[in-house]
Amino acid sequence: MRKCSLILFLFVSQLQAQHMLTLGTGLSVAFYDAEGMQRFTDTYNFMNQENLQSLQKNVNGSEGLRFETGYRYIGDRRNLGAVAGFQFSNRRNKAAFNNGESRDLNFERSSFYTEFEYGRYWNILLVNGLLGFNFKRELTIESSYFDGNNQPLTRRLNGTYKNDSAFSIDTGIAIGYFRTPFHLSLKVTYPVYVASRSKIFRDANPEKITDGTDKFPDDFFKFFDRETYEGLSNEFNGLKVVFTLAYTIQLSKPEESGKVKGKKK
Repeated sequence: MRKCSLILFLFVSQLQAQHMLTLGTGLSVAFYDAEGMQRFTDTYNFMNQENLQSLQKNVNGSEGLRFETGYRYIGDRRNLGAVAGFQFSNRRNKAAFNNGESRDLNFERSSFYTEFEYGRYWNILLVNGLLGFNFKRELTIESSYFDGNNQPLTRRLNGTYKNDSAFSIDTGIAIGYFRTPFHLSLKVTYPVYVASRSKIFRDANPEKITDGTDKFPDDFFKFFDRETYEGLSNEFNGLKVVFTLAYTIQLSKPEESGKVKGKKK
């Protein structure tokens, strides 16, 4: 046990001696294959087609920001990195009616995350495999209705519908450009595991629970006719593209790690 601890200590010490602290921010774009949301928009638009000036659109993606901090090691041919941070994104869609009224749907997504990279390094270029873990994933659909003066009106579909998916795992590739003191990276990832994938978006309002409208509908026909409906599930998962800019604080220069100091003559 002591030998293992000693080996781990020496490895970590060597690793930290060649690492850089990174502080970064990034832009993200996600693409969803949201069949249930598409079914809702199709049925909503069909039901209101004679009165709509512009159709309700499917929430098939979102755009957002991320903030992170981490470590990065760059050697002669290999590099590895680990970051942790917080990310959020949203997409707002609006259906406009001929009388000036409108239905707004605002989709929001947030999570904490950690990502690990490992791969090759050539001069200024990094090409890595990536494994990411997302924690405390919160998804929200805010549904609102407004009159022609942009004042809120009460409707059965109004509400704040939430879906906490807790955890997911992403894999992908990261391509980076490193030139002291900045590190640029382009990451493309896809989820391979999502906890509570079938969990339904629900509004915690007691009145909506009593009325049986606490689930966000996946079929507006059934919702409108007060029939039993399944509700929209946690299906907002798909390809993500992230561009990140990080500032690096060098803890030790790479060329110093293998240097052997001798006596002056």
